[in-house]
Amino acid sequence: MKMATPERPLWYLQEWFATQGRIQRDLITKLDWLPAKANKVWHGVQIAKLDEVAEIADLLNIAPWELLMHPEEAMRLRRMRSVIEEVAQPTPATQLGAPPAVRRTGTSG
Repeated sequence: MKMATPERPLWYLQEWFATQGRIQRDLITKLDWLPAKANKVWHGVQIAKLDEVAEIADLLNIAPWELLMHPEEAMRLRRMRSVIEEVAQPTPATQLGAPPAVRRTGTSG
């Protein structure tokens, strides 16, 4: 039984590979996949298993969930997270002058 290629991508494997100059053959040479499996996963005919997604993410040095979004979107989220973490870092002035934290229990007593 032949599986139809999905209308929209389930993930952005080819786009991620392109960002790193990788090609379909890397699934075979770097991950020791059989050529038929690599071809089916590459073209979206076969859905990758969770452990295969993890292998690909490790190869690309990205989080597995990032394969579900276009690389540009993932990079925007990374930049946003970096800015948020930078802003959230305590500065020496706030560390020294901050009053002690009060534990809030949600009750008035």
